[in-house]
Amino acid sequence: MKKDVTIEVTTFCGADCVMCVRKDYIVKSRHMDFLLFQKCIQKISSYGFNSVVFGGTGDPLAHPRIVDMLSYIKQEYPNISIRLTSTCHLLNKHIMPEVCNFVDVLKISNYGASKEVFEKVHRGNITFEIVHENLINLFSYNGKKPYVILNYLLIDENKGDLKPWLNKWRRTTVDEINVWQIHNWAGYKQASGTNIMKDIKACSRVLEKHVAIWVDGKVSACCFDCECQLLLGDLAEKSFLEVFSSVKYKFLYKVHTSNSVIGSGLICEKCDQISSRDYAMIYKEQRGQILKNNIMEGL
Repeated sequence: MKKDVTIEVTTFCGADCVMCVRKDYIVKSRHMDFLLFQKCIQKISSYGFNSVVFGGTGDPLAHPRIVDMLSYIKQEYPNISIRLTSTCHLLNKHIMPEVCNFVDVLKISNYGASKEVFEKVHRGNITFEIVHENLINLFSYNGKKPYVILNYLLIDENKGDLKPWLNKWRRTTVDEINVWQIHNWAGYKQASGTNIMKDIKACSRVLEKHVAIWVDGKVSACCFDCECQLLLGDLAEKSFLEVFSSVKYKFLYKVHTSNSVIGSGLICEKCDQISSRDYAMIYKEQRGQILKNNIMEGL
């Protein structure tokens, strides 16, 4: 079983996506120090995590030493798998071979089939043409490649682009395509179709100890906790054993396992991840086989 931990190595991102909470994040514009990164990975391995997710509020590829970071994990801790989330705006032909060599799963955020819609949703400094070229180069690359997941978040701004987007990318060598309804970022964003007052359940992230390490080394119980309201400790000073032994984490775990999230005062009670989200995935295709299609027939 994979035990994941999310690590944010940078808060820099060329995009400013309409559904993102970057503007609410309390830490602005910085890269994680490489020595701090090494310390975090050492503690990740020591506790028994075997999968690192490069994510957070920034684009991991924006870190100037991202290749060194990926290489460090694979050389020193080859048992740890690497997942990385990006728009791939920075995945140019120079860095692509090295990223492909070290990353096990590459999850790509791509929310428009046309230039107009893509740039309206992603905004910022990323351009449709550069991302398109990078993805075409990735899908035609003949060297070692990660398992590639292409994600589409369905929002009002890009609903009309969904069919051409699917018809465009499902004919490539992409391994998996997912189309999702948006989530509500622990209450920071509105998400259509969400009703967290029904079918309340424990959050899988809490049960599986899937915490987030932010760019400054602080540990939060949730990767959606952009204001660090669920802060558990600082990996510059503490071990994961101390983090999970803390009074805060024990309270969080008790709240989720005793079905008492609502009324707890935690941001969790506003989060749609504690309710059934069967509706959230509306399309899934894996290596040419359509596994779920709740929106379009006859593709």
